[in-house]
Amino acid sequence: MSERPESVEAMIRARAGRDPGFRTRLRDDPASAVADMLGIDMADGVRVRVVEESPGEVVLVLPAGLADPGEVALEGLELMVEGRARGGGGGR
Repeated sequence: MSERPESVEAMIRARAGRDPGFRTRLRDDPASAVADMLGIDMADGVRVRVVEESPGEVVLVLPAGLADPGEVALEGLELMVEGRARGGGGGR
């Protein structure tokens, strides 16, 4: 995978920080918002979950375990984007 100046997660966070409409859509329909932003088709069965921190709260995200194979780690999204960039499957 080629190096990018920022990760997919950082790009999503940055846009959500500057674009209130995107932030709302990210909360309401995260898979669609992320897929549209990245220009990819989300694979069937892939679930994107957004958790918004509140003041005084810290949210920790644990790496995916074997218990829920339906969730894809951000690394999986980066691979989807990389595949699209190389003309592979998964692009729109």
